Amino acid sequence: NPFVLGSTETFYFDDIVGVEAVKWYETFETGNEMGWQGLDGEFTGPIPNFDSTAINGSDNIGRYVKSGTHAYSLLLADTGTPFDLSILNQFHINIWSQVPSQVLMKLEGVGGNIERTKNIGLTNEWQDYTFDFSDAADNLGLTKAILFFDPGVETSQDTYYFDNIRALPEGPCKN
Repeated sequence: NPFVLGSTETFYFDDIVGVEAVKWYETFETGNEMGWQGLDGEFTGPIPNFDSTAINGSDNIGRYVKSGTHAYSLLLADTGTPFDLSILNQFHINIWSQVPSQVLMKLEGVGGNIERTKNIGLTNEWQDYTFDFSDAADNLGLTKAILFFDPGVETSQDTYYFDNIRALPEGPCKN
C-alpha cells in the first residue's frame, strides 16, 4: 500500500495528466448555454464570430446592443445553480467593442450580490477581461450573472460582442 508510512515497496507511475481547473459557463458553441436575456436592450446569440483571433477563435459569439434609453440596460442569465466560487472565482470573458467604455459584471442571488467593473480601452479587437470574485468564495447563493455594458450612460446605443465566459482559480495552487 503506497499510503502506509514506512512502506519499502517501489511504485511506478505512468501517463500522469494534468488538467486545467476551469468551469466553462458560456461558449455559444451549443446555443445560448446560460440563457441570456437582453433587458432594455437587444441580445442576439449565437451568431458567427466575425473576427476569429488567438484570443477568441470560437465559431460563435453573442451580441448585445444597448437600448439608448436606459442608463443600466443589461444582459441577465439565471443558471438556477449557485456558482461555486470556493476555488473557481476568477471569471474571464472575451469582449469586442467598437468604442472605449466599461463593462460591469455582477453575480447575484439569495446570497446577495457582488459586482466588478472593468474599463474597455482597446477597441475593434477581442480582449480577455478578468473579474476577481475571490472575496465571495464562501457565498453559496449566487445563481445569476448580469452584464452591464457602458453602465450609467443612458444615451449609448453601442454594440458589444462577448464570448467564452469561464471561471478559473486564483493564481497558483496554494498549500
